[in-house]
Amino acid sequence: MKEITIGKVPGTLSNIAVDDNAKVSDALAAAELNADGFEIRLNGAEASLNTPVPDGAKVFLVKKIKGNQSIVTVGKVPGTLQEIAVESGASVRQVLVLANLDASGFEVRLNGSEASLDSVVTDGAKVFLVKKIKGN
Repeated sequence: MKEITIGKVPGTLSNIAVDDNAKVSDALAAAELNADGFEIRLNGAEASLNTPVPDGAKVFLVKKIKGNQSIVTVGKVPGTLQEIAVESGASVRQVLVLANLDASGFEVRLNGSEASLDSVVTDGAKVFLVKKIKGN
């Protein structure tokens, strides 16, 4: 068995297990995704439904539009974190909407620093909602 990350971009990504001899078509079926109208990307390169899927692969269905996508880690701290794929230039607000998170009552942190909902995220960014704690 191999573990891969798969999903539509922009959107939520999932980690799934596939057979050792799995192709992209097998991975899409396991994740209940349909590639119609999307470009298939395997570890950043264009791929087909018959392309073999290596262990640890990232399989993305990307809408055929101009611009790039970014992968952002988002979540409440403490709590579960998830990876979200967003279009280049997305705001923290857009990331939180895609992740179904509400910032009410939380401090927003972007890459460790306090941020606003209008702050722009970049590829690899970390957006955390941290409970507001009264100081000493």
